[in-house]
Amino acid sequence: CRRRATARHIQHPQPITSIMKRLILLIAIITGAATSAWAVELNIDDFFVYNIMTHRDVTAVQVKGKELKQYKLSSFRSITVNNNAKLAKTALRYIVKDAKLASQKEEGTKSGRLLYGFYVFKSGNDKNRYLFFRLNNPDADVVTDITVVDMEGKATFDELKQMFK
Repeated sequence: CRRRATARHIQHPQPITSIMKRLILLIAIITGAATSAWAVELNIDDFFVYNIMTHRDVTAVQVKGKELKQYKLSSFRSITVNNNAKLAKTALRYIVKDAKLASQKEEGTKSGRLLYGFYVFKSGNDKNRYLFFRLNNPDADVVTDITVVDMEGKATFDELKQMFK
């Protein structure tokens, strides 16, 4: 008994270029929405990207929602870089640029080296943006360890400083 061959219509998947275009568009939309969610745009935003946040020398934390309400914050994100001079130097370069835009600031230096900084950026709405950083190996010849904290909310400068003491 011979089987008879039947023609079947095989639906070919969409070409890869079409899928890639959609993926790129989706990423662009998500990235734009994430960036515009902050009250003030800063250079440090370029440091809080996926390839840095998932780097093996980085510990990253992001919190939004009810957990922050008691601190009068709506967003909190931090990156701690350990033993990576290139990433630490990149973060410090962004921070120095952003510090020039701050409406309030407190900085600590030792022998001309910036050791920590706390910056407030006022926005047109009722939220402020706060940037805090600290060198975690201040006495080393080369900066390799740094913590950067980026927050947004209605807390005052003094309230946030107390949290970080």
